[in-house]
Order: sequence, then structure tokens, then C-alpha cells
Amino acid sequence: MVDIGVPSAGVKQSDRLCCHNQSISETVRIGQEAMARKRRGWADWIAIGEALLVGRAEVMRDTNTNEPTGRRYKKAMAEWLSENGFAEIDKAVRARLLECLEFRSEIDKWISQLTAGERFRFNHPDTVLRNWRKSTAVPDPGAQPKTSPYAQLKTAHVAVLEENHRLRRSVEALPESVWKPTDTASAIADAMLAALSPEKAEATAKEILKKVKERKASGT
Repeated sequence: MVDIGVPSAGVKQSDRLCCHNQSISETVRIGQEAMARKRRGWADWIAIGEALLVGRAEVMRDTNTNEPTGRRYKKAMAEWLSENGFAEIDKAVRARLLECLEFRSEIDKWISQLTAGERFRFNHPDTVLRNWRKSTAVPDPGAQPKTSPYAQLKTAHVAVLEENHRLRRSVEALPESVWKPTDTASAIADAMLAALSPEKAEATAKEILKKVKERKASGT
């Protein structure tokens, strides 16, 4: 854990670094107190984020890197998070929280315009960042307007009705060569001859006779 001991009253030239470390330790301590709360508000997350920024800067300095990347940095940062009580925060949540701090002034202004109920709901980095982004998104003038589920269902229903109507009209427009069960045998034969070639009509007639015999033999 980070040492948060109180410095002596007389601060000498050689003690300036100690005072600087005290400020860092205080930031981490406030973040740790926020972590201990079961119901964290947005102010708690800000305190946690500031502690994470302090930790990141400290680890980058210790690993001699200018970017928070690399195997050594990741290992050292994981150790710092564990030692200081921040390891339970998911990596993705940490990233969103630090992005919130990057745009803190804009987000603070946005939060100040929310209702009390909205501020109560938007108290986590995920929801804050998502809804803030949504509020700043510029509408695409060429985008199609989103339709409600009811409107989508209504459109689908109309499409089904139109398809049924089209099929009904297609059936009604079929040529007269199509026969119906109520037609006479002669009319059915004429319709088949009109639709089939002589060879196909003869083969069909033989197949019909064959199946009639099979039905009679089976008694069906």
C-alpha cells in the first residue's frame, strides 16, 4: 500500500519530495475510501479515477516509459492495482473511467443539466460515457429514421396482405388450361392436352391408369 504518513512540521529543501508524495498518497487514499463504499456515486468514481491516474503516472515513471503500454508496464500496473485495492475494477471499466476524466469538464457540464433521477441512474462510467456520447452525437441527415417495433410489425403485416393479394390475382389470371376437380373428364383431358406435348400427355395417361389400378387393388 502507498505510505500516507504525515510529514513533519518543518519542511526542508530535502523534504519537498516527501510533500509531493503526500499529495499523491492523499489522492490514492481518497480513491480507496470511494472503493470501499458499496453504493458508489459519480463523485466516488471520479475519486477512483484520479487515484488511477496517479497510479498510472507512478508506474510509468518506475518503468521508464512514456506510454501506458508494454509487458513491464502492464505487470507493474497490475501489481499497483492489487497492492492499492483497485484490482476488482474491470480493465474495460478503467478505460471508460479514464476517458470520462479526459472529458471531465464537458461531462460535468452535461451532468449538471440532467434531472435528479437521471443523475441517480447515470452513476457508473459505462452509463455516463455512453449517454454523454449519445447527447453529443451529430445526427446524420442522410440516415433513415428509426421505426418503432409496432411500426415494423405493421409494415410486415401490410407486406403479407399485399403478397396474399398478389398470389390471389396470379391464381385468377392462370390460363383456362388449368383444370378443377369439378370439371368433366373430357374438359380435364382437353386441359392436359393443351398444356402437354403429345408424348408427355400419353405418358401421363398411362401413369394415371397405373395408379388407378393400384388404388383399386388396395381398396383405397
